Amino acid sequence: MIAKWKSSYYFRLVLSYTALALLLIGITGGYLLGNANKLVSSEVAKDSRYGLLSVKDVVETNFLRVYEDAFFNKVLTTVNNESNEEIKYFLQDERIDDVNRVVRFVHDLELITEMTAGLDGITLFNRKQQYVMNQDRYYVTPDNTADANFLHSLETVLPHQWFLREKPGSPDGKVLTYVFTLPYNVEPSKASGFLYLDISLVHLKEMVRSALSFPYSNLYLFDERGSLLLGGESAPEAEMETVNGLVMNQSMPGQAEANSFSRYDNKVISILPSEDSAKGWTYAIVRPMDSFFLSADKMKRQVWMACLIALLGGVIVSFLMSRQFYIPLKKLLYSIRHLYSGPTVYTNGHEYAVIDHMLMVIDTNMMKMKDQVRLKQITRLITGQQLAAGFDDLPAIPLECRYIVAYLVTEPGESEHLAGLLGKQTELIGEFVPLSAREQALLVFIYDPSIAPVQLLMKALQSMQLTADRIAFGAGIGSVVDSVDAIYQSYQEAVQAHKYCYVRGRDAIVTFEDIALIQEQALLPDVGYELLQHKLLAGSVSEAGRWMDELSAKLRTEPIRVEMVELIMLRLKALLSQVALEQNLPTLFTAGGGQQSVASMNSMFEETFVALKDQAAGIAQHIHDSRNEAQLEKINFLKAHIIEHLADDLSLDLLAAQVNLSANYLSTLFGSVTGESFTEYLNRLRLEQASHLLVTSPGLTVAKIATNIGYRNSQYFCTKFKARFGVTPMQYRNAKQVQERLV
Repeated sequence: MIAKWKSSYYFRLVLSYTALALLLIGITGGYLLGNANKLVSSEVAKDSRYGLLSVKDVVETNFLRVYEDAFFNKVLTTVNNESNEEIKYFLQDERIDDVNRVVRFVHDLELITEMTAGLDGITLFNRKQQYVMNQDRYYVTPDNTADANFLHSLETVLPHQWFLREKPGSPDGKVLTYVFTLPYNVEPSKASGFLYLDISLVHLKEMVRSALSFPYSNLYLFDERGSLLLGGESAPEAEMETVNGLVMNQSMPGQAEANSFSRYDNKVISILPSEDSAKGWTYAIVRPMDSFFLSADKMKRQVWMACLIALLGGVIVSFLMSRQFYIPLKKLLYSIRHLYSGPTVYTNGHEYAVIDHMLMVIDTNMMKMKDQVRLKQITRLITGQQLAAGFDDLPAIPLECRYIVAYLVTEPGESEHLAGLLGKQTELIGEFVPLSAREQALLVFIYDPSIAPVQLLMKALQSMQLTADRIAFGAGIGSVVDSVDAIYQSYQEAVQAHKYCYVRGRDAIVTFEDIALIQEQALLPDVGYELLQHKLLAGSVSEAGRWMDELSAKLRTEPIRVEMVELIMLRLKALLSQVALEQNLPTLFTAGGGQQSVASMNSMFEETFVALKDQAAGIAQHIHDSRNEAQLEKINFLKAHIIEHLADDLSLDLLAAQVNLSANYLSTLFGSVTGESFTEYLNRLRLEQASHLLVTSPGLTVAKIATNIGYRNSQYFCTKFKARFGVTPMQYRNAKQVQERLV
C-alpha cells in the first residue's frame, strides 16, 4: 500500500512542491545566513553615517551657526555709514574719549558671554588705534592682553572660518575661534578692526556627546585642511594614525566612497567626507564590533526560525496545491484513457506517464498524416493530377518563386539514400518526392532571379554522383516555370529528357534544353538492314561486326530522337530473329543472354546494342561453321534439282522454298559455295546443255533446244549463246559437224 502510494502522481506532486519550497527557502535562508555579517556591516555603515550626519548638524547648524548668526547682524552694520550701532562707533579713526560708552559696551559683551552657552569670549580690536575690548575690560594696547600674540597675527588669519587655537586661561587651553573683519568682509590687510568669538571645547564636546548615541565610540573632527579639531584625547596612537590616514585618503579623487567604511582590529571606522559638510570638515567615528557580532548571531537565529516556519508552511501548502491540481488532472486522465484507441500501453510508471505516451503517439500520428497529405499534394501537383487552385489555406509549396523539376531513376531501394544525399546539397531548396521503387522527382524552388536554375541543378546532381557514398542514378531536368500549374510541364519535360539516358548512359544527366532540337526531327535515318542480312547469311562475322559498329557510332553522334533509336533497335532485333528462324537457329536465339537483354527495353542502349551485336556475331559464326555440311548439301540438292528441271522456269524464290531459305540468303549462299551467282550458274548450265544438244541432237531445231533448256525466247537464247561461245547456235552446230567429218 505504501509503495503504491509512493508511486502515485499525487505523492510525486506533493514531493515536487515540497522540494521547490525547500529549494527556495534554502536559497533565501542560505543567502541571508551567508551574508549576515555583510548585512550587519552594511547596516552599521548606514547607522554610523546617520550618526555622523546628526553630529554634523548639531555642530555646524545648531551650535556654531548660532554664534555666527548672533553677531552677523551687528557686524553687517559696519558697512552702513548711517548705522548707529556701538560697534561702528568703536571703529572710528579718532581716539575714543567717551568713557561711559566704553564701559557700557564692555558690559554688553559681558552679558552676551554669560548668556550664551559655550561662548568663551568676545573681543573687539581696533587695528588703527591699537586698543582692545572684551567681555572683561578695555585695553589701551594689545600687548596688555593675554591674546597679544594672536592679535598681532590677525592679518594672516583666514576670516569667517572656525579654527582651533590655543588660548591662555581657557578650560582646555584651546578654543574654536571665528574672526570677523571690520568693516564686514574686507580683506584683513585693509580692515579697520576685527571681532572674534571664542568657543569652549569643553562645551562643544558635551554637545557632541549628547548628540552621539553610540557608546564606547570615539569621534574625530577634522577641518578643511585635515587638522584635528576635536576628539582623540584618549584614543590609542595606532587608532589615531589609522584615522588620520583614512582622512588624508579622502581628499584623493575617487577615494571618498571607498574609504567611507573600514575595519580596524576589532573595530569599524566610519567617515563622513568633507563633501557632506558645508564647512568642508571631515567627521570620523570608531566603534567596537562586539555588539555587531551579537546582532549578526541574533539575526542568524531569526533567519533559522523563519526558514523552519516557512518550510512547515510550504509543506502544508504543497499538500493543498497538489490536491487542487491532482483532482482535475485525474479526471482528464480517465477521459483520455477512455478515448484512446491506439495500441495498449504497458508502463511501470504513474498514470501520467501513460498520458504522456498516448499524447506522444497521437501527436506523432498527426504529424505523419500531415506529412503524408502534404507529400500527396506535391505528388499530385507534379504528376498533373492537381492544380494550385486545389490547395487549402496552407499550400504544400511556396507560391512566390519559380520552379524546376528533375526526374531521377535509381535501383530499387535506393530512394532513401538518394534523399539523404540531396539533403546535403545546401544550394538546393525543394521537395524530394518518391514516385515508385525506382522513380523519384525533385521539385526545386528558385527564389533568386539572378541564378541559372538548370546549371545549378546540374552541378548539384553531378556532385552527388562524385561523392564517396554515391549511388547510380540517371536524371532528366525540365525547364524553369513561373507558376505552380506549370510544374507538370517541367515534370513532363524532365521525363522526356531522361529517356535519352537510354542512349547516353544509365548515369547520364540530360536537360530538356539539350534535346529540344532533336525532338523536332521525326525522320527515320537510312539504316540498310538488307546489307546486314547478306553479311549474316554469308557467315561473315567481321563484316557483320563492322556494320554494327558503324550503326552504333551513327546513332550516338547524329541528332536522332530516342524514339527512333528504340525503333531501330526493335527492327534490328526483328531482323536477327528472322535470320535465326530462317536458318533454323531458334535455340541459339533464345538460349543466349543477348536475347533476354534485348527483350527488355529498360536496358540501356549500350547494353542492348552489345547484346544485339553478340547475337549477330553468333548467328554469322554459326552459319560460317555449318556451311561445309548442311549448306553444301542444300546447294548440291539444288544443283541436281536445276539439272532435272532445266527446262522449267527456275527462280531463286522457287529454289529457296525447296530448302527453306530466303531468296536473298540463297543467292548469297549460292555465290559463296559455287563461286558464282545463281543467274550465272543457271545460264552457264543451260548454255552448256544447249551446246551438247546442238551436237548430239541434230534433228532438234534451235528453237526447240531453247525451249528444252528453259529459254522461252529463241532470239534471247541466241544472244546469250553467242555471248558465251562467240558464235550463234547454228554456227556452233555446223562447226562441230565439220569437225566430226574431218575426224
